[in-house]
Amino acid sequence: MAERQIVVAMDAREGSREAFLWALDNLIKQGDHVTLLNVRPTRATILPTRADVSASSGNQGDDDDGYMLAMEQILNDLVHKAHELFPGLKVDKAIKSGDPKHVVLDEVVVRDAAALVMSSRGLSPVQRTFLGSVSDYCSRNADCAVIVVRGKAAQGFHSASVP
Repeated sequence: MAERQIVVAMDAREGSREAFLWALDNLIKQGDHVTLLNVRPTRATILPTRADVSASSGNQGDDDDGYMLAMEQILNDLVHKAHELFPGLKVDKAIKSGDPKHVVLDEVVVRDAAALVMSSRGLSPVQRTFLGSVSDYCSRNADCAVIVVRGKAAQGFHSASVP
């Protein structure tokens, strides 16, 4: 049987970690190939906020380095958790930049994914209108199964976080 490709879209939020733990308990199995994908939005893909304007006055290179180091640590911790549960599981890490909606879907196509797992930020209808929802967009446009794990719904439904 061919290995299944599973893409898990990750960011630094707890909801992403919960979605990954849910996937470990309910979807991922030995023999799968998992990609932990983080997409850092470029400034052109997000609406600027006061925090963005303040941050942009500093050295962008330092900010990028700090982000990469923090995200790398988060992904490394999750790879370790996956290997505790599934020794030998193939897990790739990918950190990309661009419009998350499009980068996630591109990765799903490139990897010929059987499933995409992601969390939801829980945007209000107004925020969704202006900012757009990555999970809504991906669930409508991906050519694979899309599982959106919503915050509190994931808690208590997985054992992967139990020591």
